[in-house]
Amino acid sequence: MKEYSKVIFETEEKDYFCLWFTDINSGFVTEEDHVACFRDEDVFDAYCKAKGFTPKDTMLFDLSSLLSFAIGKDNDFDASTLLNFWNICSDLAFTLKLDFVGDDDNETLSEIYDTLFFLETADDDEVSDEDATITEDDLSDLREIVAEGCKMIIANLNAI
Repeated sequence: MKEYSKVIFETEEKDYFCLWFTDINSGFVTEEDHVACFRDEDVFDAYCKAKGFTPKDTMLFDLSSLLSFAIGKDNDFDASTLLNFWNICSDLAFTLKLDFVGDDDNETLSEIYDTLFFLETADDDEVSDEDATITEDDLSDLREIVAEGCKMIIANLNAI
């Protein structure tokens, strides 16, 4: 059974409200050939009500902060935010039938993903420096994933 979440992509100019679902294949609710996306939260809520969607939770992604990380302006990162953003971008690419660097099948990206997952789920006393190492090369790859994800979102979300 599908479960729905409100996803808010926050930009300096405007916010985009979309509906994401989890299922065998997770993705975004679409209208015709594009993601159902709204600039007004009240309109989004009315759309959900009219279609019978009940979002269980809300995820917020601050694209300005993510872009600052992607271009190296900010070196701090929250593993949970980056992991969730990576997953959301992967699902957006799946929905839109686009290629996404974060979906590339290679060992390096898998290790970075696993490290983020470990950092997100482990208790602080379980995290050793060896387990939680993000190298400079890993950071570069992570920045590329975030940059491409932001680019894909900005290029493909058009409000209804």
